[in-house]
Amino acid sequence: MRFYTGDESGLIKGIDIDANVSLLEAQARAAKRTKAAAKAKATLKPTEQAPKPDTSIDGVNMWTVDGSVSRERSIQQLCATLWSSGDRVLVAGRQNGNIDVVGYDGQQLYTYANSEFSEKLSIKHNGRLIAGRQYVGLGATDSQFLACTNMGEIRYQSFATDEATLMKLPLDAFRMRTHRQRPSVFAVGGREHELSVWDAETVKLEPQSGYAKPQSAPIFKAKNVPNDFLNLRVPVWVTDMQFTSDDATHPTIAVST
Repeated sequence: MRFYTGDESGLIKGIDIDANVSLLEAQARAAKRTKAAAKAKATLKPTEQAPKPDTSIDGVNMWTVDGSVSRERSIQQLCATLWSSGDRVLVAGRQNGNIDVVGYDGQQLYTYANSEFSEKLSIKHNGRLIAGRQYVGLGATDSQFLACTNMGEIRYQSFATDEATLMKLPLDAFRMRTHRQRPSVFAVGGREHELSVWDAETVKLEPQSGYAKPQSAPIFKAKNVPNDFLNLRVPVWVTDMQFTSDDATHPTIAVST
């Protein structure tokens, strides 16, 4: 089993796990080795140098695909897609606003720099302070990417040109996911932000520059659950969602709150 992950230090890593190895047993063996190394170190003379401890886990191989340690380049979103060459690539949304396309071999293929992420914010919304932008969702094809920020800003942009559809949805978006078969179709939700499904290729926007509010209705918009037993409104907080069907025209979605 192989998968890729990004971390807050800005590194993209690949991890291979041998399905025939019990990870619990491997972790237990690694812990024993670490404990034995600590005991051996305690018995060393001041002039002796302790050997480098073995922290590896049997059946697990991890390596760095791309990046150098930089908190400003922390990975906020990561997805995989096919590139125009036919090779699979990783698309990363970083804390500094960059959208990077990186090959599995670490080759940098594309970078989009979003200067808006350098702007310091101080917005009170839903009883919280929004101090800055961050990516809450990212999807891509071999020709375009679709990114969403916590400010409800949707960017559907071509890799080949600067042409982009810029869409403004309500603040405090918490999660956005794109459809597997048609990435222009996406679902988004958040704090006091009901789940809605849109198509970035067909939505009609207000005639203005920059991020524009949609004039057309979404493909779908959820409604809040009924009031609780005290007849009080139930707060809305959509934390995640996933498309569960290949039909982008009438998609089904699993939602967590």
